[in-house]
Amino acid sequence: MGSVHGRLRLLLAGFVAGGRAALHAIAAADYDVLPGPPKPGRVQLLRQAGVTLREEG
Repeated sequence: MGSVHGRLRLLLAGFVAGGRAALHAIAAADYDVLPGPPKPGRVQLLRQAGVTLREEG
């Protein structure tokens, strides 16, 4: 993401953060997705977006 700037960088960070937050929610549910889809919380999504935006390269 180091070569992407501006609005596109924010859009890509949101997309990546959503995927990462979903994976964390699945792991937090002990990988049991049959009772219902585990959904990440807003805080987890924002945390992952921050991590993604801080990453280099």
